[in-house]
Amino acid sequence: MSERSTTRWGRVRFGRRRAPAAAVAVLAGAVLAACLGLLGVAVRPTEDAAVAFGVVLFASLSVPCAALVWAVVVDRATLAGAPRDPEHSVENDWFSRAASGAFTDTLTAVGVALAVLAIGRLSVDAVFALAGVVVLAAVSFAARYAWAAQRG
Repeated sequence: MSERSTTRWGRVRFGRRRAPAAAVAVLAGAVLAACLGLLGVAVRPTEDAAVAFGVVLFASLSVPCAALVWAVVVDRATLAGAPRDPEHSVENDWFSRAASGAFTDTLTAVGVALAVLAIGRLSVDAVFALAGVVVLAAVSFAARYAWAAQRG
């Protein structure tokens, strides 16, 4: 297999050698999930720790941990169909424009809300206010990204 070959799931570099990224991710993800499962059982001991460990390990952590490890260790140059310069893609341009616009929207809305609260001498629960800021930022970003994608 040549050094430039690509596969669907990519490869991982170990010095001069390469290994399938999916195999490395599944093994390392299982180890990571086991560590997190042991931590979960240690933090919250139960009468049946083996069942709790099994549920935490296999039902909720194995696949996400394997996906996380794969995303961290895969060599993008070995992925079939991966763009050479993802930072110069049209999607990255849409993302950048949407993020900067959402940031401006959020700052403007927070400034106006603070002015209204200060002038009216009103108070709002901090959790409610922060949740509102997060929701506003997410909705603004999603709307701006969708608009940029539709415009092309």
